[in-house]
This record gives sequence, C-alpha cells and structure tokens, in this order.
Amino acid sequence: MVRVSENVHLRGLDFSNQRKVVVLRDVYSKSFVDIAQEVRNVAGGRPSPRTCCQYYQRFSTVAGRKKSQYHQCGRRAWKLTADVRRFLLQRLKKLRQEGLCTCKLLQTGLARQKGICVEVSTVQKFLKSQGYKWLPRAQKRRYTAVHMRERKAFAHAVLSLGVRRLREKLSFSMDGCVLPLPPKDHTDRLNFLQASDTHMWRLKSERLDPSLAGQDIFSKQSPLDRCVPLWGGLSEGGFSIVTFHQKKKLTKAEWVQLLKAGKVVSAVQSLRPVKAHGPWHMLCDNESFLNAAECHAQKLDLQDALRGRPVLGKRAYKARVRIVVKSMHAQTVAKQIAKGYMKTCREVVRKGGAASSG
Repeated sequence: MVRVSENVHLRGLDFSNQRKVVVLRDVYSKSFVDIAQEVRNVAGGRPSPRTCCQYYQRFSTVAGRKKSQYHQCGRRAWKLTADVRRFLLQRLKKLRQEGLCTCKLLQTGLARQKGICVEVSTVQKFLKSQGYKWLPRAQKRRYTAVHMRERKAFAHAVLSLGVRRLREKLSFSMDGCVLPLPPKDHTDRLNFLQASDTHMWRLKSERLDPSLAGQDIFSKQSPLDRCVPLWGGLSEGGFSIVTFHQKKKLTKAEWVQLLKAGKVVSAVQSLRPVKAHGPWHMLCDNESFLNAAECHAQKLDLQDALRGRPVLGKRAYKARVRIVVKSMHAQTVAKQIAKGYMKTCREVVRKGGAASSG
C-alpha cells in the first residue's frame, strides 16, 4: 500500500476532510455554507465556505485529493522546534571545544544541515533562554593525559595527608613576580594605572567621553628601569618576602648565593612553620597573592597620581610593597589562600587532573 504525505497549510484540509467535502456536495447536495460547518481544517477550526468550494473544484478523483503545490511556495521552515533546539545545543557544545563558536556559525550550520533559516538574533535569544551568556573563557590551560594523571596522583597524595599533616609538610609556597612602576609623565601614568579597569557603569552615550578614557596596551611590557622583581612565599602562617633582585630573572648562581645567605630559611622561619620530622617542603606557586598585592599597590599609585604626588622611586616602592604585604589584611589573605590548598586538590581530583578554577 502506497502512503502519500503532503505539506498542508494549517487552515487547509487534510485528505479525509477533502473527501468529506466532495461526498457532502455530490451525494447529499449540501451547500458550501453547510459543508463548512461539518468539516475541520488542520488547525482544528472551521474553514470558510470559499475554502470548501476551492477544494471541491480542484479535487482530483484519480489522486483522491486536491493536488497542492505548497512545497513550491518559496517559504522555508523557520521555527525552533524541539529537534532544532537539541541540534543547536549539541552543535554549540561540539564547536566550542574545537574553536570559536559564534551565533553566526550556528545559524550557518542550521541552514546547511537542517534547511532552516533563522536570524542570528533568534539563535542568541534561544541560547540566553537556556542560560548561556557570552562570557570570557574561564578555564586555564590544557594538559596532556600524562600530566593529568600526574596531577591527579599528586592531589590524591595531598588529600591523604589530612589538614594537620599537610600543615607540617607544606611550609612555604614560593613564586616570583615583576612589579612594574608607572611612567613619570602624568598622562602616561594615568593610562598605565587604569589599564586593568575593563568595566565601568556609564551611559551608552558616554562611550566616547574623553573624561572616561584610560588605556595602555603595553602595560605588561615595562622596561627594566621601571621594574621591581621579587620572590616571596606564603603558608598558613602568612606571607614573607624572600628577596628583591635587579634583573627580571634570577640565575642559578644568584639562587645559590641566596640559599647560602639564608634568606630562604629566614623567610620560612618568619612564618612559624610547624615542627615535623623530616625536611621542609616548598611549592613554587604563589601567583594569586602576588597579583593581588600588585593590584593593591597600583591602587595606591592611582591615588597618588590623582592627588598630584610624584612617582615613587624603586627604593620607596619597595618600602611600600613591604608595608602592604606585612599588613594584617594581607597576612589574612595569604593564610586563607594557603588553607584553600586542600579544596584545590579536591577539585583537581574531581576533574581528573584538569586545571582548577582558582
């Protein structure tokens, strides 16, 4: 048995109602006004008498229906059905892992693979209704399978220690950074200090307001004469500076001199490590605290600039950094970062060795 299917408008009649119109007209000699009261269109409503008349006149006794050319009307599907929604979400989740996935790319893929043409704004509205937003990439770098297994094994070992034994083992988490000094020119100084301010509350009409300007795309490329490099570390006892140095990188010979001079040992002892059987353990990862210290120092520089105070020299800037990191608030922040190490390890284990969110 051959099955015939055809696209019919919602106000049109399906095959059974088309045949009913012919029977009511030819067999029962009813008027089209009366016929319209007894049949239903695809949407479930009553068709007009004129529609019934047209179906009767164009009905084919050979085909058993009115032959429609609706598929040649030029219209294309445009609604986001449940199947289309699933396609967009699956396409989004796949393409964003391979590269940059935009709404324009989703729109093109939908037209090519499904034959459905929609506006880019339609795709945007759908994604927003599903909770998606155009946000910065939050995850960190990718790791190889070998590195992920090593990270997971290390995090497992840390978690197996427990809080008390970890405090005994981990005495110092050390890292280095380069603190840049602002330029001496007042305008360049303001641009430098406001380079990290990416958002503000403003009107759309204030987009080009010169009083709200401030940008320096080379703020992270300061020359050596405007750089203050340092190494420091933290633990649950707080934060301590190991050394300020002249160049941006310390050589092996310079590290040997620091160790012989006892600066690393002094920094560790200043944080009152817990006495344990065995050597102290140190980790070279302290970027979050140093970034926070740099931001706080730049805020103080911006206040000086707005008050017309001159740029600090390197010696005065080092003294300010020492004051900032020795403050009670900074020491509390350092302790909290160190206490969050177990939480980070749990996240690494949960993600199978992938990068943590912190």
